[in-house]
Amino acid sequence: MRTEKIQVKITGEVIIPDDLIGFFREVDDLIKHNDEVTIIESDDLIQTKFAYGGLLEEGADRFGFIYFPEENTRPQWSIELTASEIAKIVEGEKRTLTLWKCQNPNCRSFFSSESETCFDCDYIDDELEEKQRVLNMLSQSPTRESWVGGYLKHFPDAHPLGIIGDYNSQVQLGKKWGYFSLNEMQSLVEKLRDQNAT
Repeated sequence: MRTEKIQVKITGEVIIPDDLIGFFREVDDLIKHNDEVTIIESDDLIQTKFAYGGLLEEGADRFGFIYFPEENTRPQWSIELTASEIAKIVEGEKRTLTLWKCQNPNCRSFFSSESETCFDCDYIDDELEEKQRVLNMLSQSPTRESWVGGYLKHFPDAHPLGIIGDYNSQVQLGKKWGYFSLNEMQSLVEKLRDQNAT
């Protein structure tokens, strides 16, 4: 079960990428032309392939956006700006954003406030934590075959593809012992299950 547990975040300046500047250029043009998508409260009336957002509150001057810096991945930036801040970005007067980020150095998401939740870092998943504990223990195995044997003791019904996924997620194992093909894993799992059945 996933339980929310918001971690302390740190603040910093982030350089605004060129594609985001281009998006803000379009938003600025919509604002200057008083386009209805900039005067109706919404979180997604303004959209592009890598960003979306809208006016946070009707009658106000604050906009919220979600930006995806990498295609087909989860990291995202949550950004809140006024119309004048957007104009400054477009005019080149503002080249950075002050955003919050998780303390986890592998997290690449940014947030407009320290109280926002990160999908990856601000939730505890009991099952995943137990699995990670087992994977950490198995990383001490003397061979990759004994790693798979230990894995099957903890997860006896695991599918060979799932085992490969967990093995490959431990990069140091692939570097140390090499990676499994599906045929190798299927044969090894079958052999180990037969041994355990006798």
